[in-house]
Amino acid sequence: MSSPIDSTGTAPVSCPKIATAPPLAVKGRQLVESLKPFMVSKDTARLHDFLQHAGYDEPTLIALLTCSDLTIVRAATWTLAHIGSMAANLPLASILHHDDAATVDLAENALWSVWLRGAPLNMHKRLCAAIRMTEQDCIDKAHAEMDGIVRTCPDFAEAFDQRAIARFLKSDYSGAIDDYQRTCALNPVHFGALAGIGHCYAAQGRYADALNAYRRVLGVHPRMEGIRQAIGQIKRMMTHSPRLGCIPTNWALD
Repeated sequence: MSSPIDSTGTAPVSCPKIATAPPLAVKGRQLVESLKPFMVSKDTARLHDFLQHAGYDEPTLIALLTCSDLTIVRAATWTLAHIGSMAANLPLASILHHDDAATVDLAENALWSVWLRGAPLNMHKRLCAAIRMTEQDCIDKAHAEMDGIVRTCPDFAEAFDQRAIARFLKSDYSGAIDDYQRTCALNPVHFGALAGIGHCYAAQGRYADALNAYRRVLGVHPRMEGIRQAIGQIKRMMTHSPRLGCIPTNWALD
């Protein structure tokens, strides 16, 4: 056993212990336990305060998405749904390929929340109000409000997506496609806009184009069962009605 006295007869000076951050998995398990009361209370303000004081910033939460512990991934995903910015967009989109359906559902919901927050707060509030107009069948009014939002915030992808929905509901499929494509240019993993393009093509009778659009959706979000059903329906229509066009040779989905 080594002596605490060195060769000169002097006791070595002890170095102070440096506090180190807990391993990522430990921090993740602490988050899982800490979130339980917030999941019950739905108190977003207190959640923000807790995350700030406990050191769970967005980069940490994004890192937790890579943990092998499913409960940690779910906790991080749920939290990013409440505080995540567009910086979490691609990391959350990767969770759409997860084997666990419940975790994929959490990621899908988180992405919609992140996309709606993809602009300054005042624009976010205006878009939410416009969406409510659409839901209340005030389509023209919603469309006009969204026109103003995209003029003010031309990089707000979700505003273009929501205006595309309003245009689709007015049967303006070409205009909707333009807005959906703008959405995808700003946010390539926007599965909703990709699906919207397919729906517009289908409404126009462009079934081969619709199939190609739907394939892009599944490349981003493989668990969109409604899209798989739409693919099956179109393929059956095209099989029984050759005039509708040819099924692309690279399609093998049932």
